[in-house]
Amino acid sequence: AVLRVADLARAGPVWVPARGRRGRVVAAVPAEGRDGETLGLYVLVGRLPADAPYLRVLRRQGVAVGALVFAVFIVSVLGVRWLAGPLDRLEAVVGRVREGDLSVRAEEGAWGEAGRLARGVNAMLDRIERLVAEVRDAEARARRAEELQSLAHLGGGLAHEIKNPLTTVRLLIESMVREARDGGQRIEVARQDLELLASQVAKIDEVLEEFVAYARPRPLRPGPVDLGDVVGAVVEAQAVAARERGVRLQAFPGPPARVWADRQRLEQALTNLVANALAHSPPGGTVRVGWSGGDGRFTLWVEDEGEGIPAEMRGRIFEPFFSKREGGMGLGLSIVRSAVLQHGWEIEVEDTAAGGARFVIRGKTGVD
Repeated sequence: AVLRVADLARAGPVWVPARGRRGRVVAAVPAEGRDGETLGLYVLVGRLPADAPYLRVLRRQGVAVGALVFAVFIVSVLGVRWLAGPLDRLEAVVGRVREGDLSVRAEEGAWGEAGRLARGVNAMLDRIERLVAEVRDAEARARRAEELQSLAHLGGGLAHEIKNPLTTVRLLIESMVREARDGGQRIEVARQDLELLASQVAKIDEVLEEFVAYARPRPLRPGPVDLGDVVGAVVEAQAVAARERGVRLQAFPGPPARVWADRQRLEQALTNLVANALAHSPPGGTVRVGWSGGDGRFTLWVEDEGEGIPAEMRGRIFEPFFSKREGGMGLGLSIVRSAVLQHGWEIEVEDTAAGGARFVIRGKTGVD
């Protein structure tokens, strides 16, 4: 029996049944006797359960479980990719919405949670788009109402500005008619009345001209403009008015600078700023006009030594017919802002160290 087991064990481990629930695994190593005859050798390696058939079943089940786990892994990978596709597309839709595109929609072809999520997102985008449209419509209505209110305000201001000189003209004409009827019209009185009449008519013409300039600004006719030339022309034109008020008018030249602008509109805006500064400067004060530039930008400024502009008024000084000065028409600064915005620039008012006001126009030169 030993030789038989040894011969069998040469090919590998041999299961040796035994009594009870245990058996033996035997390994054989060939050995030679004294006479050179191969006898064989067997070694007891260990004891294992006697139900080897069950072990074979377990091995087959292990293989089956391994195959099942591998199959589940493959299905999981494919399922993740299947779910990731709709989610990636949904993320792209959210990115488009974040950039402001409310017309984009998610694909609703996917089934399950991805499809329900896509339909929910689309419903939300539909609602947002409707709300945005309603807000824009409300803003448009508000702008129209504001424009009508502004127009009514302009009309009321214009009527007020014209009414006073027209009343003076009417009274002068009635006085001259009475003098003529009484035959006592004196040449000197008539001359004074006519001069006053002419001044009132000129004031009406000025009001109408500024009103038209504000209400219907003409299209720009831009070109390269030298800031030094504009400042020099305005300072020269306003020199007489400055002398009459006892105010010094000084130019503070900066480096050579050219801007792409409508020269007439720019001169008109700067003239209004200088006239406003002269009107608010005390006798003996100084109005300064200057500019600076560099890196494709420029700054143009006008400052006075007046009382300055209170903080609560700064939000209104550019409104039409708003004026701190008694008798002021209140369109000058509105025309300035209109011209500045039409060029794509910006304007703001600051305090000076002396307590006056400093108006600053800033923008791109637009000229290489």
